[in-house]
Amino acid sequence: MIKFFRNIRQRYITEGKTTKYFKYAIGEIFLVVIGILIALQINNWNNNNSNKKIINKNSRILIENLEKDSLHIIDLLKVQTKQKNLLLDFEERISSTTSTIDTLIKIARFEFSPYVGTIKFPNDNAYNTMVVSGEINLFNR
Repeated sequence: MIKFFRNIRQRYITEGKTTKYFKYAIGEIFLVVIGILIALQINNWNNNNSNKKIINKNSRILIENLEKDSLHIIDLLKVQTKQKNLLLDFEERISSTTSTIDTLIKIARFEFSPYVGTIKFPNDNAYNTMVVSGEINLFNR
């Protein structure tokens, strides 16, 4: 095919038909540009499909992690509710008219051990990986 086009160009040059040669050259340039544009469009399409697959995979993983974290938060809420009820019980015992300083000492030394917890999301590996790899930016589209 390349030989065929080379023969056409050489024939136009040797016959002295420069206007036909220039028309042919412009046509050939036009075909090359069209080919490049088609190749770029195919590449963009492939990249978009690849990005959609990554987004779908990461979305599923994030949803699973959030479900696990929500179960973890529910467990923390149960602990916090128990702590709250225990504190209310302590408050009632301390504010009672029959309580003495010995009751306060007993509660403070042996019964009262407050739980002060922080909420840590143990399933954040997928999110951290997406941030480090830059895949998190695909969600902004």
